[in-house]
Amino acid sequence: MRTLYLCGAGNPEGVRLALSVMRAQADAPLWDRVLILDDAPGKHGAVILGLPVAGSFDLLDQADREKDAVVNLVARSATGRAIVRERLSGFGLPF
Repeated sequence: MRTLYLCGAGNPEGVRLALSVMRAQADAPLWDRVLILDDAPGKHGAVILGLPVAGSFDLLDQADREKDAVVNLVARSATGRAIVRERLSGFGLPF
């Protein structure tokens, strides 16, 4: 199973874009599932545009580095986005 991990639950437009890409590639999808991750515990279990917020970024430890991909949806500030990108890159998944 190939999973796209969307990191940052505060950016519904990023979620909408990922879903649009999946629909456009229905015949040969890049991913079998899309999950949202966020480090804010209060967001875990929420559903955004039909996708669950599955947990924190630490779930990337369970990802398949050969098949899965990650997207940094943090957009509140350039500094925050850079910090999250550095953290996510430590998991060894392609962006």
